[in-house]
Amino acid sequence: MHAIQTSGNYIRNITADQFAGVAPDEVIDPRPWAEILRQWSTFHPEFAWLPRKFKIAVNGSVEDRVAVQIHDLGVYLWKNAPGEVVADILAGGGLGRMPIIDAIIKRDLPWQHLITYCEAVLRVYNRYGRRDNMYKARIKILVNGRRSRRRSSRSRSRKSGST
Repeated sequence: MHAIQTSGNYIRNITADQFAGVAPDEVIDPRPWAEILRQWSTFHPEFAWLPRKFKIAVNGSVEDRVAVQIHDLGVYLWKNAPGEVVADILAGGGLGRMPIIDAIIKRDLPWQHLITYCEAVLRVYNRYGRRDNMYKARIKILVNGRRSRRRSSRSRSRKSGST
């Protein structure tokens, strides 16, 4: 146990299945992947002052005992048809006063790109996340706002295209 990055606006904790390594429905053991992400994120200078706390979950089982969809960043590890390890990346989940389920932002990400993709998500959050309002500083607000703007721009383009 340690108290590194346990409070403040950091990458807080990276969670995995409590039955990892022994779960009968496990496709991939998530513990090494969670540890790699932990080592990468601990003391990362770019993410020392995020807009708000940030939590990551990694799942490698058929059943989602980690609750990946309610974390800021979620990773589902699985094997594709050729047997390669790939990941589905989710972003924007959370509980609190406004519970939201993550949106899948990338499917079939090769395992070699997991850290760089997570870093890209965190950079976008660090750059565009709101710092002016503590209650709107979570990534779920950023993802939901971008999704809403995209929907409204699509509807505007359909309206202008039909006239």
